[in-house]
Amino acid sequence: MSQTEKSCFPVTFRFEPLAGGVEKVFVAGDFNQWNPIANQLHEEGGVYSLTIQLPRGKYAYKFVVDGRWIADPNADSYSSDFLGEDNAIVEVGKNVTGLRIVDFVLEGHPDAEKVFVTGDFCAWKPNQFLMRKDSQKIWHKQLVLDSGQHPYKFVLNGDTYISDPDAIHTTEDGFGGVNSLKIVDEFCPEAIPQKRNNVVLTAMFGNDEQIAGCNLLEPGIIEFSAKAFLNDIERIELLIGDITFTMRETYRDSQFVYYKREVPIEKSDYRYLFKYIDGNTILYYGQEGFTAETGKWFRFNTDSAAAFFTPEWVCNGIIYQIFPDRFANGNPALNPDFYEWYYSGKNTLPPPDEKLRWGQQYYHFVNNWTDSSPLKLNPLHSEEKPDWWCFYGGDIPGINQKLDYLEELGVTILYLNPIFEARSNHRYDAADFKKLDPRLGKTEDFQKFVK
Repeated sequence: MSQTEKSCFPVTFRFEPLAGGVEKVFVAGDFNQWNPIANQLHEEGGVYSLTIQLPRGKYAYKFVVDGRWIADPNADSYSSDFLGEDNAIVEVGKNVTGLRIVDFVLEGHPDAEKVFVTGDFCAWKPNQFLMRKDSQKIWHKQLVLDSGQHPYKFVLNGDTYISDPDAIHTTEDGFGGVNSLKIVDEFCPEAIPQKRNNVVLTAMFGNDEQIAGCNLLEPGIIEFSAKAFLNDIERIELLIGDITFTMRETYRDSQFVYYKREVPIEKSDYRYLFKYIDGNTILYYGQEGFTAETGKWFRFNTDSAAAFFTPEWVCNGIIYQIFPDRFANGNPALNPDFYEWYYSGKNTLPPPDEKLRWGQQYYHFVNNWTDSSPLKLNPLHSEEKPDWWCFYGGDIPGINQKLDYLEELGVTILYLNPIFEARSNHRYDAADFKKLDPRLGKTEDFQKFVK
């Protein structure tokens, strides 16, 4: 029996409608690329059910009841579907916890200069984990990951994303393609950090280049940084040429310990390594990753480094964040009317005897500025959810009119939520990053504001 077969578990989905008249029920989720007709539940005695074999991991899903998407009301937990509603969550084989060692392998692409692996484990940074090409021109990378499931892709030469052609499991990537899915379960070796056991866990570290691990902190000072797994090593030393510095622990999170060391600048060009020590084991971290001997050193040149020094006005400033739509309505003539093309079909009030269906959007304006009740509960929705689609009419003239008030508070810096033209009230879904949202004001309004 293959590892994949052994690591699958039977999961039964059940749906019991509150009333009769239901014809067809399907289940759609991460496990079937959200296909609304791939897995149909079977009815017996008024209860619909279906058992599916799933690998260990956490899956979001919904029932599709006669075309209507419904989160399982009996699920153990829920997560946002980013459309104003919830997905149900099922955890399969959730008894496996902790860190595991995971291998990523890509065959082919022998002519690629570099291949990286990226995924949710590194916030999808494209060049965090450089893979190694062996004598057979097969690319390898070993990482330490949390148990569960992790979407990932390979990145060729730093800019071309591809899915793993040998991946057994996939999930939608949100851009019309698919991510490969790595199932991290009991078949992956455990990674157990332990001090003084002569073992240094190295599998989670990327191969950053050139100025990795150091930064021009301020004129005359370089800050070097490194990290290690929590409770894994005794110390890290910084080697700069023939000089050795002991790095200082600065903070820790649930997985890593972070180290830093500030060094005065005495010349323009440096070569440096990090030395990881645990018991009798010593590993050096440089441009070739972890090595038993001092391999290829990192290099840092103060003349070519892109230095960024935090301005004094930021260091000593008092920042006030503004959500423009909810701050102040300075010009009611700018209030939205929702006639833009992207509101088509989403600006119509449902009939008096009906409420909004699951996932149905209704963009509208709240005439009473002081009425915050829609932000807590949408009376037009069939589910007890806030009204995510309402606007209050805050704008740039309103902010401009409140500058004296903000100054009285001692505010010196304003941080605005997005102000670009967008459909939503938060405007993170910008339609045009080069255009001020006309519901916030005209170009001359913004010019007057920033002056």
